[in-house]
Amino acid sequence: MSTRAVLPFLAALAAALALAACASTPPLERALRARDYDEVARLFDADSALRANEHALYFTALSRATPGSPTYDPARARRELDTLLARFPRTVHRTDALRLDTLLTRVSRLTADTLRLAHDLALAGQRADALDARLDEQHHTILQLLADIKRTDSQLKAVQEELERLKAVDLRLARPRSSR
Repeated sequence: MSTRAVLPFLAALAAALALAACASTPPLERALRARDYDEVARLFDADSALRANEHALYFTALSRATPGSPTYDPARARRELDTLLARFPRTVHRTDALRLDTLLTRVSRLTADTLRLAHDLALAGQRADALDARLDEQHHTILQLLADIKRTDSQLKAVQEELERLKAVDLRLARPRSSR
């Protein structure tokens, strides 16, 4: 066989070996090598046997703990971390799993606090709106009362003027008529 004939044969053999290597690599291992943790989670959900694999458990939990991930589910991530630590207490992922669990616990608390504060803020806003409406009503009432006072004051002045006029008439009538 000539060198020219051997080169294509070797290239074809290398391609076949590479293809065989890819085909023989389990999908989980390929996903882990590619750091495709969303794929790890998908495989994990599809194959119950992977629940016994500490790496699959950890990286599935990591995928579920990552905001923006299509598999984002922090509560489920915490359950998977708990399972990992219970089944594999000496896992190489122990330190990271504990840190991630602590982080998820804090995020959960902060989320609950945020929801509570948002609810409290909404209630405070409703109370402020109610107080604002009451203030508007009271302002309107004050304006009506001021108008009533003005009208009453005007009527009182008219009555006083009428009283003074009547007094003057009465005094004129009560004076003796001496010069006639």
